[in-house]
Amino acid sequence: MNDSVFNLEEKVKSWDWDYYHPIAQYYYDRAIPTMLRLMEVEPGATVLDAGCGPGVHSIRVVRENCRVCAVDV
Repeated sequence: MNDSVFNLEEKVKSWDWDYYHPIAQYYYDRAIPTMLRLMEVEPGATVLDAGCGPGVHSIRVVRENCRVCAVDV
């Protein structure tokens, strides 16, 4: 039996609700450009997204004219 948290459907659904709720999306859309600006990331620079999950924030970084190296286990 594999008791990994990723096999627990209720846990995954709760994460989806917390992290991908439309209200959260609204704030992520504003937070990523702000983060890149505060970090003084130049357009075209490569940004590491460690622990990227499905990569939704990586996509936001690419939309800000950066390259992304996205990794997760």
